[in-house]
Amino acid sequence: MGQYVINGDVVDLQEEKPTAADLKRETGCPPEDWVMASMPGGEVQKLSDTQLLPKDADFSIVPPFTYGG
Repeated sequence: MGQYVINGDVVDLQEEKPTAADLKRETGCPPEDWVMASMPGGEVQKLSDTQLLPKDADFSIVPPFTYGG
């Protein structure tokens, strides 16, 4: 439960322990899109749909992609 920054916008999630799938559902993004978490230390993580949203991270939702493709 709380506010999360997604693609620069603030979104309120009502779930007690929100997951990446909750974030996609709340923002209306396609289920195949990826949730990327930018951690405070500079690390970027791709979250699976079942992973809980980490605290103190900013999030981006992006279409799936392949590096070097």
